[in-house]
Amino acid sequence: MITTVTAPLIYDVGMHLGEDTEFYLKKGFRVVAIEAVQDFCDQVRAQQSAAVADGSLTILHCAIAEQAGPVTFFVNQKKSVWGTADAEFAALRKARGAAVQAVEVPGRPFADILREHGMPWFLKVDIEGADRQCLAALAQFDARPRFVSIEAEIASWDRLVEDLDQLVAL
Repeated sequence: MITTVTAPLIYDVGMHLGEDTEFYLKKGFRVVAIEAVQDFCDQVRAQQSAAVADGSLTILHCAIAEQAGPVTFFVNQKKSVWGTADAEFAALRKARGAAVQAVEVPGRPFADILREHGMPWFLKVDIEGADRQCLAALAQFDARPRFVSIEAEIASWDRLVEDLDQLVAL
């Protein structure tokens, strides 16, 4: 009897230019990568075409949102890693001199994505001010990732404590 072992699943929420996605693929993981900027999705899809073709990489063009449907995403013209669907976060960056362009992108609740693609072994979330939406979605499931990495909110002590409390609760 031949058995097939499926590689553990990693989510790269906030794929950006795919640096982390590429690392996970090289380590032999399956990856679901989520990115709001269409150009970044296209670029990584081309760079990782073999992984897309063999099914080890799934790229979803969307922003994490509370409800499915179009959302405003703020592309940071100065520093592309600061793109966000969080208007308050974008306003803070704009106040610091960053040029911000509002674009409409598809929005999807993270819980819907988990139901569609499965619970990951490792969850990496770096979506500039909206990481906690992913944590809140995890609370809806009995199964959870073995490992979770989020970008901590450092602009506000209270928000940092809330993020840590949410992780502890999970």
